[in-house]
Amino acid sequence: MSEKPEKKKKGVTKKELEEKIELLEKKLQEKEKMYLRAMADYDNLRKRMDSDVESRALREKMKIIKDILAVIDSFEHAILHLESIEGCDEVKEGVKSIYDQMLSLLKKNGVEKIEVKEGDKFDPSHSEAVGFKEDNTLEDGSVAKVFQSGFFMGGKLLRPAKVLVVKNE
Repeated sequence: MSEKPEKKKKGVTKKELEEKIELLEKKLQEKEKMYLRAMADYDNLRKRMDSDVESRALREKMKIIKDILAVIDSFEHAILHLESIEGCDEVKEGVKSIYDQMLSLLKKNGVEKIEVKEGDKFDPSHSEAVGFKEDNTLEDGSVAKVFQSGFFMGGKLLRPAKVLVVKNE
């Protein structure tokens, strides 16, 4: 008897199916990893955009507040000038009241005035020395005069106080 050549089965073998399943599982795992990376990238982008929006808003707020500080400076100069004028107590009180309201408004927005006065030790972390003065009545390295008030906003230096510092020979 002659042997007939074995006919190939038209179906797929178990081994071929297992290989196909393994290949599809690997592809699925790759797609899942791609999906998770895409979701993480999206989440990071969203956080970055939120942070950028907050930073931009804070910069704009600081810009406006710096403009308001120029008005505060004018009020401080007016108050000092009015102190030297006799009479006009009502005007002095009015100007001082408006000044206090402005400081209160700034405080509500997270702005704090740096309290520096004559005789305080000079602190370069929040004050800027604009010059030096000899004054034997004050200690060397102390503040002789405050030219401009300084301010913090949210714990960060918004503007340093501008001061004259004692430097005795």
